[in-house]
Amino acid sequence: MMAGSTWPIASSLTFHRIGLDHSSIYRAVMKVEIGKGSTIFMDAWFETVGSIAIGVNSSINQRCRLAGRGGLTFGDNVLNLCEACILTTEHDIQSPDFCGKSSPILIEAFVFVGTRRHDLPGAS
Repeated sequence: MMAGSTWPIASSLTFHRIGLDHSSIYRAVMKVEIGKGSTIFMDAWFETVGSIAIGVNSSINQRCRLAGRGGLTFGDNVLNLCEACILTTEHDIQSPDFCGKSSPILIEAFVFVGTRRHDLPGAS
């Protein structure tokens, strides 16, 4: 498994059919903090181990890309629709060597994140 990539089995299988809660796989393998009643749907893409916290009763839908190297926090009751892309790192276009930079993202409680929305470092 490549460092920082999502665990392929956790993102591609429907664990509900075999009686497993795949959120526990994300907790154990990807070190994601997941609140009670929250759901991660199939094919969610986590680009980092740790640094991502999901509040109570929140939902990460299909094919969402979450890159939490700079710290990514979802409040309670957040609905993150399919194919949303939330990145906490980017390249500094003002830098002569185009070095990377990061900044945390906080998505407050009771937020609706629309389909294919893109958030960049420092958004809240």
